[in-house]
Amino acid sequence: MQQSHANVIINYGMDSYLRWCFQNNRKTHSLTYSIKISKLVDKTNYFNEKKLRNFIFNPFVRKIDNKNASYCMLYEGYFFEVFLKALPFKQRNGQGFIDFKKNILFVPYIDVFDIPEVYEYFGRAVAYHHATNPPCKANPTIRKS
Repeated sequence: MQQSHANVIINYGMDSYLRWCFQNNRKTHSLTYSIKISKLVDKTNYFNEKKLRNFIFNPFVRKIDNKNASYCMLYEGYFFEVFLKALPFKQRNGQGFIDFKKNILFVPYIDVFDIPEVYEYFGRAVAYHHATNPPCKANPTIRKS
């Protein structure tokens, strides 16, 4: 398990069910959970595919509405979102949603900076960098001519 995922706590029922599915090579029931996978890209081209695969973020929770939430994580260049309650058929029928009745999964691209939690993290990281690293000062031995 990735160190960043070691302290993730999910409710016991979900944890037990998902663990059982993985350990017994079983499919999750589409009416229990919805799982969406998206491939990370960077439209600015600052981060290439290899760098995106190396991103490690602590998983985070998104509140969808008063009745649903999702656990989200970036892993190996993909964005995973596990919805605690299955989404309506129309939503989970879209690209990226796992449907074990189908043999093909179309994985959409998602710009890494279109994920609000990632965008916010980078904003905090840049602010921290600027706060802890003073700007470079001109070299006094260099004279202007």
